[in-house]
Order: sequence, then C-alpha cells, then structure tokens
Amino acid sequence: MQMDTSQDVIVVGGGLAGAVAALCLGRMGMKVTILEKFKVPRRKIGETLPPEASRFFDSSGLNNWFDGGKHIRSYGVVSSWG
Repeated sequence: MQMDTSQDVIVVGGGLAGAVAALCLGRMGMKVTILEKFKVPRRKIGETLPPEASRFFDSSGLNNWFDGGKHIRSYGVVSSWG
C-alpha cells in the first residue's frame, strides 16, 4: 500500500471518534487520512452514546447523519452492579 505523505494528520481508526475527529480537522482546512483496519464496516455490539452526545452532534452539524440510521436513540443510561 502506498500512502500519500502530503497529509497534515493521519487518524488511526475509522469508528465514530476517528471519523468525527477527521471531519473536524478537515473543516479546519487540514488534509486528513483515516486508516481503518477493516475494509467493510462491522457491527460493534454494545457501543452506545449517552444522550448528552446529541449536543455535540447538534453543534457539529452531524445530527442529520444519524437520522437515517438503523440505531435506537438513547434517552438515558442506567448502570447497576451487584
């Protein structure tokens, strides 16, 4: 694999955090490359976002991206041990 070395930033991991980081850096005018281990997106069981994350998506303009997805909106998170 030949890599373009004229990038400003290389983000390792194309999951949610990596993709958002790349998006934000790209909006700042940086040339960004995302490196992802898997060619095909895979379902990651157990991954959740707390409802508070919606504030970030509102401010970054990403809410529309979630609207058409096959996910269930979280309105709260409760944990219990023992």
